[in-house]
Amino acid sequence: MNFDEILDRRNTGSMKWDIAPGPVDPGRHIIPLSVADMEFRSPKGIRDALAELAEEGIWGYTGPRPEYYAALDRWFSLRHGFPINKDWVVPAIGVVQAVFSAVRAFSEEGGKVLIQTPVYYPFYRAVEENGRTLLTNPLVIREGRYEIDFEDLEAKMKEADIFILCSPHNPVSRVWTEEEIGRMAKLAAEHEVFVISDEIHSDFSFVEPHTVFTKQARHYGSRHLLALSASKTFSLAGLGVSSIIIEDPSDRELFKKRIRLDGVHTHSTFGFAAAEAAYTRCDDWYEAMLDYVWENYLALKDFTESRMPQVCLFDLEGTYLAWMDFSPVCSDHEELEQCMVEENLYLDEGYIFGEAGKGFERVNLACPRAVLMTALERLEKVYDKLTRDG
Repeated sequence: MNFDEILDRRNTGSMKWDIAPGPVDPGRHIIPLSVADMEFRSPKGIRDALAELAEEGIWGYTGPRPEYYAALDRWFSLRHGFPINKDWVVPAIGVVQAVFSAVRAFSEEGGKVLIQTPVYYPFYRAVEENGRTLLTNPLVIREGRYEIDFEDLEAKMKEADIFILCSPHNPVSRVWTEEEIGRMAKLAAEHEVFVISDEIHSDFSFVEPHTVFTKQARHYGSRHLLALSASKTFSLAGLGVSSIIIEDPSDRELFKKRIRLDGVHTHSTFGFAAAEAAYTRCDDWYEAMLDYVWENYLALKDFTESRMPQVCLFDLEGTYLAWMDFSPVCSDHEELEQCMVEENLYLDEGYIFGEAGKGFERVNLACPRAVLMTALERLEKVYDKLTRDG
């Protein structure tokens, strides 16, 4: 496993590269540190499984094999202390697709859906493009860390039909504590709010263990589903596979019906094979990858503290996405973005995660360190320009 390898992803249809085409040499052009997929080659165990499947030469309509369910159960039992019964699993094309379907399944048109901002931008679309009403529970920064305003959350829960939870939270990188998850589950139960818990980043937890929402929901009888996928952990987003976990049989059937009405009747043969291999053959790669991402974070932290002291880098608790506050050096997010573009830097601008993200930048740390360090040299030029002009 070579996480320092710089891969050429041009002309592959990569959404990340479509917005920033150019030479791979990091000295001349930066691989974008934006869209949340990795710049690491997926582990050999997965590549071997896909090669074997490709050699078979026949890939018809496909559902999960028993081995897929066993692999899912193995991984979540081992990593999160959460055994998964195969009867709970509803396959989906992806977590975003599942969130859209769940909004339609568990609320009526015009119903109210609550999210915690700033947050992953497809959540906004899942609400608004489905003709639902958006409610927001803005996260608050206390002593340099994002926290939940539980008083506001309870007030909004009284109105909401659905609460979409991002756990760990993207983009602010919070790993919610067991107590916080419990409080949210309790409020949802008391106010009869259905919870969609997006836990796609659950395998990235650097500070304390990730708490699967179901563990707390069981105590309070909170109606909910979990949206899980190997796509972030093993760089499989293009293979279109996720697992939606719903323990309650009635809610599970309701969601299945919605999936069918949305026209989803088959899934990716290669996606199932890749996830099965990921969850059974790739533990060593996973552990090494986590260490590498953490070292990237430490390099970013050291660079920020020593060379961009007015920028606030939030602690990386979960995900492989760093969250940085540039508002002390630039009050105009459009000017900030323009400066980034002028330096050939392609980060995720904070405003795409909502109003509360203006002036922030999200940085993808799942990349070779040489690329990250070259990007930081360019980021320092942006910083110097803004502090000089300011």
